[in-house]
Amino acid sequence: MFRRITPWRLARWMLGMLMLLGWSAGCYVPTPWQKPLPNPAFQPAPLPIERFHLFDVGVTDLNGDGALDIFSVNHSARQSFLLGDGQGGWQAWPLESTGLSQSTTFPGLEDSDRAPAWREPGLYIYWNASRLILHSHRIQGTPVQGEVLFFTPIATEARGDFGTWTLEESQQGAHSVKRIRFSAAGDGDLILTPQPYPRVGSPVQIRLAEESMIERTFVGIQGQRPSQADFLLDLKDRHGLAWHPLTGARASVLIAGGANLGLTDILEPARRAYELFRWEGERYHRDDAASLGLHKGDCAARKISLQDVNGDGRVDAYVVCIRNTPNQLFTMAPDGTFTETAQAAGLGMPDGGTFAWLDVGEDGQPDLLWAGEDGVWLYRQEGWRFRGEKLSTPKIWAQTITLADFDGDGDGDAFIASKDANLLLIQEEDGLHYRPPETFGLPQASLTAHWLDVDNDGRMDLATIPDGVFRQTPDGQFQPMEVLGWPAMPPLDALRSARAVWFDADNDGYQEAILATQTLDKQWETAYLKRRPGANHWLEVRLHGPAGNEAAMGAKIAVRTSAGSQIGRVGWSESSHYSQGHYRVHFGLGDQTIVDQIAITWPDGKQQTLDRIPADQLLDIAYPNP
Repeated sequence: MFRRITPWRLARWMLGMLMLLGWSAGCYVPTPWQKPLPNPAFQPAPLPIERFHLFDVGVTDLNGDGALDIFSVNHSARQSFLLGDGQGGWQAWPLESTGLSQSTTFPGLEDSDRAPAWREPGLYIYWNASRLILHSHRIQGTPVQGEVLFFTPIATEARGDFGTWTLEESQQGAHSVKRIRFSAAGDGDLILTPQPYPRVGSPVQIRLAEESMIERTFVGIQGQRPSQADFLLDLKDRHGLAWHPLTGARASVLIAGGANLGLTDILEPARRAYELFRWEGERYHRDDAASLGLHKGDCAARKISLQDVNGDGRVDAYVVCIRNTPNQLFTMAPDGTFTETAQAAGLGMPDGGTFAWLDVGEDGQPDLLWAGEDGVWLYRQEGWRFRGEKLSTPKIWAQTITLADFDGDGDGDAFIASKDANLLLIQEEDGLHYRPPETFGLPQASLTAHWLDVDNDGRMDLATIPDGVFRQTPDGQFQPMEVLGWPAMPPLDALRSARAVWFDADNDGYQEAILATQTLDKQWETAYLKRRPGANHWLEVRLHGPAGNEAAMGAKIAVRTSAGSQIGRVGWSESSHYSQGHYRVHFGLGDQTIVDQIAITWPDGKQQTLDRIPADQLLDIAYPNP
């Protein structure tokens, strides 16, 4: 059965077709509503976020205090963790203090653009600008001797008075081993650069000639002494972080990383699993992910997402792999262990891409919207298996997918951002249908995009890079906004990549933004925009689900006021590129000060309603236990 055609829908369709025909003929003239309109201002503010090898940015509640915090993902380099105070203030949480260091033996080993402090004479071993540096600092008398084993090609360079060194090649199984024997003395550097540059993350073996040399050896930015003469430098090449309580922990993070350049066979089994950390005390502690079944194999993981896929009340993990390696789906058992089931479920696609979980048809089962190398597909869930249907869209390389009920008809729609061509997918009775974004006044191409109600007028707007914010008008069309305080950006063809994260940092109901753009020479620029509150009202909802799905992933929230109804789902607020952790649901209410009714459909189908709720608050709602 097809949706009834209302006069509003017919008028919008006719207007869109007229615009499209005008563009095709090369004679389109912008209508008055497309001229930029004023917008309440943003205030640029400092944000100490690591830009070196930046890969992703996101928000979550890192320490369980109820405030949103900021994290970055930086491949094998140092990450940022910024604790929010709920009022817009930030405090840097040093990586070593979080417990989330990539190396289990050398906190602070991560790649960076810094050098350690030379506290005393000895050999300092650290990563700097994707190069392994062996720095001899005022070594007099007996040199520090040993060898370095690389399993990838390297380039070598000596500076100053380092001492002596030789390079040999040998074979270890299927791998060619580069062995650098060194005798470090004086004051200088031996610089070892993995090839092709930059690449960090493959394991590096260090063997000191004698145990006595440990006292004069210092590893990482913290200058930590090794506990033994034979040790491994192993970084993880992190890409996506998914934050959610797992297997009984108050807070957990599951981390997707690279494939160690195909060198997984030389690592111990524990190092061939995904990284899993649990919050205990005042910091995170590394868990045994291998014993829980979270084996990564050869997956060069990128995006990761947690979702109760099979409706059993426990969150599962879906991971995108690349390089012709099938995607992975880890389903959780009652005992907290995981089983990889992507092929059995029909979701083991081998092509790279991105995805979003969207309940098409509103049947209570999450379906997978997949934008990959082979086009855009909708994988509908039928029981426990997924059936793929290819959507009729232009062929693109997708950057991000953002979800919202932008047209206010009670179901979710999707916008796919791409440098090739943006795609707008509108949900109708029989599925998702492509519409050219230009017919709605939206940009033709973008590097990232996110639905949000930027002015809290009750209509979804679209924020993009590099074209800025497009505000939805009462007739369902969009117009570019003149955003005061928005940073000047290079044109699309001058940018390589972009990230944008939207969230309410100070709990005033108006969302702040972290914007990051990467130029063609791979340099990142970041901006933090603090939103000045406006006159419109708002409501933010934070659900507390049952054990196993504490964030209530996938829950549907409908709010009704005298001005109309809106829906949102837990997970739609997420604007991180590869990561997950933002579970609040935001509603703009315009001039309405009271929400007449909030109707919640929990992931297990249970219904709950609340009546006469005051606006302008962050509302916590707990799962209704019997």
